[in-house]
Order: sequence, then structure tokens, then C-alpha cells
Amino acid sequence: MKLYADLNLQVKQIRLLEIHQGAFLDQIFCSLSTALLTESPQYDALSYVWGDSHAKKPVMAGGIPVRVTENLDAAMRHLRRFDRSIFVWIDALCINQENTPERNQQVAMMGDIYQGAQEVFAWLGDLDAETDKILSMIEIFSGDLMLHWDPVLPHAVAEDMVSASQFEGLCRLLSRPWWTRVWTVQEAILPERLIFVCGKRRVDAASFFGFSRSFARHLSDCCGQLFLSQNQPMLRNFRYRVDSLYTMEYFRYKKSTATYLDQISYFRTRSCKDPKDKIYGFLGLGWEDPDRTDIQPDYSLSHQSVYEEAAGRILDNPKNLSLLHEVLPEQSLQRNTRINHLPSWVPDWTINVPLNAVRPMFNVRQPHSTLRSYAAGPDNPAKKDVRASVLYQKPGKLAVPAAIFGVIGALGDSRKASVREVTTARFEDLVTIQKWRSLAHIDEEADRLYFNSSQLRTHKDDPATIEDVFWEVLCSSLLLSSPDGLTIGGQAQAQGVPEARQAYAEAIKFLKSPMQHYPEQRATQFLSSIIQSIGSRRLFISSNHHGLMGLAPFTARVGDQVAVFRGGSLSYILRRHGDPEKKEWTYIGTAYVHGAMDGEALDLAEYENIVLV
Repeated sequence: MKLYADLNLQVKQIRLLEIHQGAFLDQIFCSLSTALLTESPQYDALSYVWGDSHAKKPVMAGGIPVRVTENLDAAMRHLRRFDRSIFVWIDALCINQENTPERNQQVAMMGDIYQGAQEVFAWLGDLDAETDKILSMIEIFSGDLMLHWDPVLPHAVAEDMVSASQFEGLCRLLSRPWWTRVWTVQEAILPERLIFVCGKRRVDAASFFGFSRSFARHLSDCCGQLFLSQNQPMLRNFRYRVDSLYTMEYFRYKKSTATYLDQISYFRTRSCKDPKDKIYGFLGLGWEDPDRTDIQPDYSLSHQSVYEEAAGRILDNPKNLSLLHEVLPEQSLQRNTRINHLPSWVPDWTINVPLNAVRPMFNVRQPHSTLRSYAAGPDNPAKKDVRASVLYQKPGKLAVPAAIFGVIGALGDSRKASVREVTTARFEDLVTIQKWRSLAHIDEEADRLYFNSSQLRTHKDDPATIEDVFWEVLCSSLLLSSPDGLTIGGQAQAQGVPEARQAYAEAIKFLKSPMQHYPEQRATQFLSSIIQSIGSRRLFISSNHHGLMGLAPFTARVGDQVAVFRGGSLSYILRRHGDPEKKEWTYIGTAYVHGAMDGEALDLAEYENIVLV
């Protein structure tokens, strides 16, 4: 007997799984039927993670024994009703995973499948006493946004609901595998109604989102003292987890307008078994975005081809040079046995770096952020023969109009590898920054005017000195509105740093003697802004134009070139590749160059056509 009848791949045909009624411990019996999405069939869908592929249990599908993972078996048992059958779409059973053409076509339709479902059940796993209490906490706060978190206030929650153990328990719940996988992103964002299922408990996603709004409302206002009394590393983890709920709600609200690049960028740290799914797993999102309409799943292609083709198609849109911002410095250092020989300008989406380490502040793509927008490479070519946009040239080449205006003449030490992924300042960071000051001769020539200082003003009409510029370079002329860089429930501010020296001095006192000095909020904000800005970068000074100062990837070298690309928002570091006559360059990464982030570089150089390889 054959489990799968062939689908008509020329139309939007899917299989639906009928799970027959039964008691919880009964053998699972189900059957498959076909339906056309164009006829609006009635069905639900399951969002889950496959789990351990070696631990499987049998279910009966159309009289044929089929082995499914233990996690799927548990989900099906909790969805199954004892009084009637249900129709549900489950990828592991509704797609013939051995049929590559069918898999390609069905993956391309998954956005439509989840949007068309009446309800999507997100299976989080089994329920224990701790999780049961956490889910009750979520429902309580979402049901009354005026309810205070601090038990000492009137109209407040019970004290046991806001204990450290509760916060830690919520972190564990929001760290379960479902929250870490690529495919669950679109499965959560697209459906009209999303329901989280944990054992026998079912909680509407609206309760999770209401909980995150309650936390945001009370965090920085009435209940601030409660949160200040908590263990701060734990609280940062808690805020990070709750911020993920805020972001998910944002994308659900903006699902028709958020771009495909926004999605794969923000969720790049999510994991998947097949690296191709880092591209294909988001095709259901940004469905009005032309970038993703030309990308079609093809699991017969190599991982390298999928990544390069996707990058080329995205960059065909001249507004999307920001794809280049996703090339991380670690990409040239980590040896990836599954994806070999990627061109330097193509992001390797499998790079295993935590989210906070791939969000240097001036690269922020936080969807609800209002961080300053740079415009380093305005679209006003100096030569008429310069192309109007980038051009993807197979295999592996990208033609781009570039104005090369600087050469790296000196580089500061980079942050130690052990702390590059840390977003809180360590004392060794201050040691590194002090070495940068020495490299730039700040203490000897603090009042020397910076290059192009007539156009750079830090206080009213005062020209910028190298001392002023040094502070602004450290945080890329940005200051975060919250000390840990999270913008939950609010927005990050974009502004200069006039009081940077005082704040930095205060921060030094704290890091040297944390028991005697507690930093003022401004000092904490500034220090956090520095660490967010630096990320995996190091100070550089150009050898031309009187010493431009900025931040470059830690993989930069003396002699690398500094450029802006037409239509690009940042500056970029390049390294010459092969014969100079070919004008081919290796792309190193993004840079902040003080005095060259708003089009000033075109006063120093003209656009010319180059090729990135």
C-alpha cells in the first residue's frame, strides 16, 4: 500500500491529515486527503520542532505504520480530541519528504498554508508545575495592564508571582526549542490566530503579547525598584526573552510590509537542520516584497549556490545594499564544512554568533528602533558612466559603484575574542580603549582639530577636536535609551554625546571599584552604547586626509581601503584582490568613519565601477 498519492504541482494542492478521535494513551490513527488552497478548506496547522530524529514512535496513517519523532507524537496526542476527528496540516506527514520536486513546491506554499489555517497550534512541549504557574502569570498580567508588578504598590500582583524563580522559569519557557528554530518564525507570524500549547494548557498568543506590553509599561516607571533589586544578568536575560515576544508581535502587525531582508536578518541566529532553510524558511514572510518573489526553493542546489543566488537577487534591488551589513567579521575565520567558497560579499547565514554580537549599534536592524539612519553613499554619481545600481555577475561577482576615499594607516587592538560577544563592559575593554587613545594621540593633542572640522560641530559653533571625535567614534555618534541596548516597549534615541567625557570617567570609576562607585544612569547608558557600537570592531586611523578616525571590523588590516557605495548607508572596508587592472576587491565589512557618514566622502573621491569577489 502506498502512503502518498502524487500531488498536482501545477496548482496549490496540499494534503491534510485527519487525526481520528481517541483517548490520550490510545494508538494514533490518522488518514491523508488532498485539498486545494484556492477553495479555502477548513483545517488547523501545527507549529513544532521535529526533535530527535532517532527517537521515534509509530502512528497509523491510512493503515500504514509511520514512525514520527517523540515530540510530534506528544503534540498529536495533545491535539487529538476524544469525541471527533480533526483536520490538521503537519509538514512531516503532509509532505512527501523523499520527493524533492514536491518538497520544493510545498515549501514555497507554506506561507499560504499557515495563513489559510483557522488556528495554528504552537507546541512548546510538556507541562510541569513551574511552567503551569508561569502560564498563569502570563494570563494574569495580560488580563490587566494596570496591574502592578511590585507587590508593595496598590493593585499589585501577589509576591510569589514576581519572584526571581518566576523570572528564571519564564526564561526557561521562552528558551525552549520552539523559540530557536527558523521555521517557527513564519508559522507564528502569519496565522490570524496563534495558540501556544504546553501539555494540557492552551494560551492564546494575545496573552503572551499582552504580557510583554505589561512588562514594558511597568519596567521603567512605577515598578522600576522591583526590577533594580533583581540579579542583573538574570534580568537582562529576562528582558531579552520578553523582547522577543514584543518583536514577534511587531512582525505579526507588520507582516505585509516588513521586507524579506528584515526577516532573515533579524532571525538569522535561529537554527535549522538544512542550511538552505535559512533562506527558504522565510519565503512566506514579506509577501509583498519583490525581493522574495524571485527566490524559489530548490533543495537540489548546493548550499553555496542557494546563498549566493539569494544574495544576488536581493541586491538587484538598489535599495538593499544593507544586505552587505550582514557579512560578519567571523565569516572569514570560521571554517564551514557545509558551505565552502562563498564570495566575500555573500553573508554566511550559518555563522554561529549570538544575536547581541551581530547587532553592532550602527548596524541595528531592530524593527522597532529609531536609531540614526546614516547616508554615507548618496545616490548622486560624479560620473555619467557609473551604473545606477549594483549588478550580480555569475559566478560570485558583484559590480558596484564605489568611491574609495581612504587607506587604513593604523589599527588599534581588537577586543579579546572571549569578550567580543559580551554586551556588558569589562575592565579589559577600558584597557583596550585607553590604548586606542594612545594610538590617536588624544592625550598629547586633545585640542587639535579633526579633519573637515568646519563641518563637524559638537557644541553649538565649536569645531570638533580629536578629543570630541574620539568619544563620538566610540559609540558611532549614537546613544542608546536603555542601558542594555534593548528597546522593548520603546525606542532607541539618536543623538550626539556632549557629556561623554564625564560619563566615561564615571564608568571607569565603577569598573575599577564596583563596590565603592555605582554609576549614574547616563554613565551606564554611555558605556553600554560603546560596547554595543564596538562589537567585533577596532579603531582605525587613515593614512591620508589628515587621519580620518573610525571603527572597522577586527579582521581589517593596515593597507585596506575605505569606501562608500552608491546608495549604501555606511562606509565599507575593502582589500585589493589580484591584478589591480581588474579592479577586483575582497569585501571585509562595514565601518563607521567620523565625518564620512552623510555623503562627505564624495568631496574626497568620485564613484567608479569596481567588482567584489
